[in-house]
Amino acid sequence: MKSIPLLLLLAVAGAQAAPGCGRVLATARGEQVAVAGELAGRRVEGKARLHFHSAPDAACRLRDVFVVPGDALQALNEYGIYTEVQFVHPRTGRITQGWVESGRLAAGRQH
Repeated sequence: MKSIPLLLLLAVAGAQAAPGCGRVLATARGEQVAVAGELAGRRVEGKARLHFHSAPDAACRLRDVFVVPGDALQALNEYGIYTEVQFVHPRTGRITQGWVESGRLAAGRQH
């Protein structure tokens, strides 16, 4: 299984993130709270797509990078109303990492 770093993900997604997202990410990195491994399993809930963000801010939304309700995620860090997650596509094994809105996540099984 190949891991795709967030920077590569951003290059693939294109220049969709707003200016200033780098500063937001740097601030978050200094203040984020790590999620303990045994508590990391999450599942997407709701009815619509849950978009990834390059940084924990609404302006940093990545238009074409998302997960859907029922998808399993691994929580890495929390900052404000956002959780940094990792998604492993069940068919391709492709790994996507970024920030999503925490309110759309429910406790899920560990994977």
